[in-house]
Amino acid sequence: MGVRGRSTDPTLSRDYLSNLYSLFVLSIMMFDDRSEEEILSLAMTSVPALGPCWVEAAYVVRDRRLTPLPGGTGEQLDSQLLALRGAEGSVSLPSRAWGRALALRSFGGHTGYVVVAAKTEPSRDELFLVKVLVQQTAAALANASLHRAEREHARELKTLNDERAAVNERLTTTVSDLERQTTIHEELTKVSASGAGEDGIAEALHKLTGLPVAVEDCFGNLRTWSGPDRPTPYPSSSTEAHEDVLRRAACNGRPLRHKDRLIALAQPRSEILGVLALIDPGRTAGHHEEFALEQAATVLALELAHARNLAEVELRLRRELVEDLLSGTDEESAFARSEALGHDLHGAHHVAVVQWHGRANDDAVATAVARATAGAGLKALLARCTGEVVALIKGRPDENNLYDAVARELGSTTGSIGIGGRCD
Repeated sequence: MGVRGRSTDPTLSRDYLSNLYSLFVLSIMMFDDRSEEEILSLAMTSVPALGPCWVEAAYVVRDRRLTPLPGGTGEQLDSQLLALRGAEGSVSLPSRAWGRALALRSFGGHTGYVVVAAKTEPSRDELFLVKVLVQQTAAALANASLHRAEREHARELKTLNDERAAVNERLTTTVSDLERQTTIHEELTKVSASGAGEDGIAEALHKLTGLPVAVEDCFGNLRTWSGPDRPTPYPSSSTEAHEDVLRRAACNGRPLRHKDRLIALAQPRSEILGVLALIDPGRTAGHHEEFALEQAATVLALELAHARNLAEVELRLRRELVEDLLSGTDEESAFARSEALGHDLHGAHHVAVVQWHGRANDDAVATAVARATAGAGLKALLARCTGEVVALIKGRPDENNLYDAVARELGSTTGSIGIGGRCD
């Protein structure tokens, strides 16, 4: 196949044209979406078909360094190539009569070397064909490098787009969560400010979650219900089981699922004042429902604490007023304080002292006396003392009726009632 000079021999011309055609085909193959390694391999295996040469070594520039591909001939050749500084030139190869380093160059600059060897120096035409192949190889390598960079860029863009889409999705979710949480805050704040109390809190939580809501006292008794399917009678559990649920809920620090309910404690400090429960047999409550339950429990805790504080203040004021009236105080102060408590001191009053024995404590006796006097249509101010309850009653109570009413309330007749004289 090799031709050592220009000739008019038709056979040689046909061989030369055949080699040129082979180069054209190789060029097409090199540009056919091949990797850099495949292009170099194709070039190295094709050199012997163009003349009496073969590829001794191939080098590529990587990270600004001339790097030999597998099969290089050692440090001696490396140093010769470095001395050429990117230009073509002759090289000395062990046991080779002729060797030459052909530079791989493209529009981007020097990209490497193909070192060819032969037993004898090839003709000008043969060397020309090899050089054309090397230049086609350099162009194909540059094209492959561009395609690789484009693919890497496309992958990076896709990664960035995917990351941006994920960030946007998270931002959208976060904004949606914040908007929903803001709505929950606003609704519960509105209910708290309106003075709707426990009923309003339960109703608002039901509207926010779509689930039935129960408000219980700390003993498990129902205080209020909002939503459908209110059970009648309301279920109760043993004291031990109920206390265990409250203990677990307090330790959990967040809403606790217990059977078909999701519960949160109304616990402003260490004392549990009540329980707020979402009735959720289908276990549909998620993050937003839990958040609404927690916020509603906080509002309920403030409501119950406020109600208890008011009750304690009123109880203390009543006790202090009764004690002052019994020991003696000025009328102007007495009238003003009684009006604040909703009691009219004008007119005849009687003092009743109630003692009860057995299981009844002072609180139970006071409650029984309050119900008994209210049932008889009487207004009374009560004060608890150790072992007895003092009642300042407007009007003249019937001692027998009062005793019977208190006994019924307490379920016991082991008590006594003393009623003093009239005081105007």
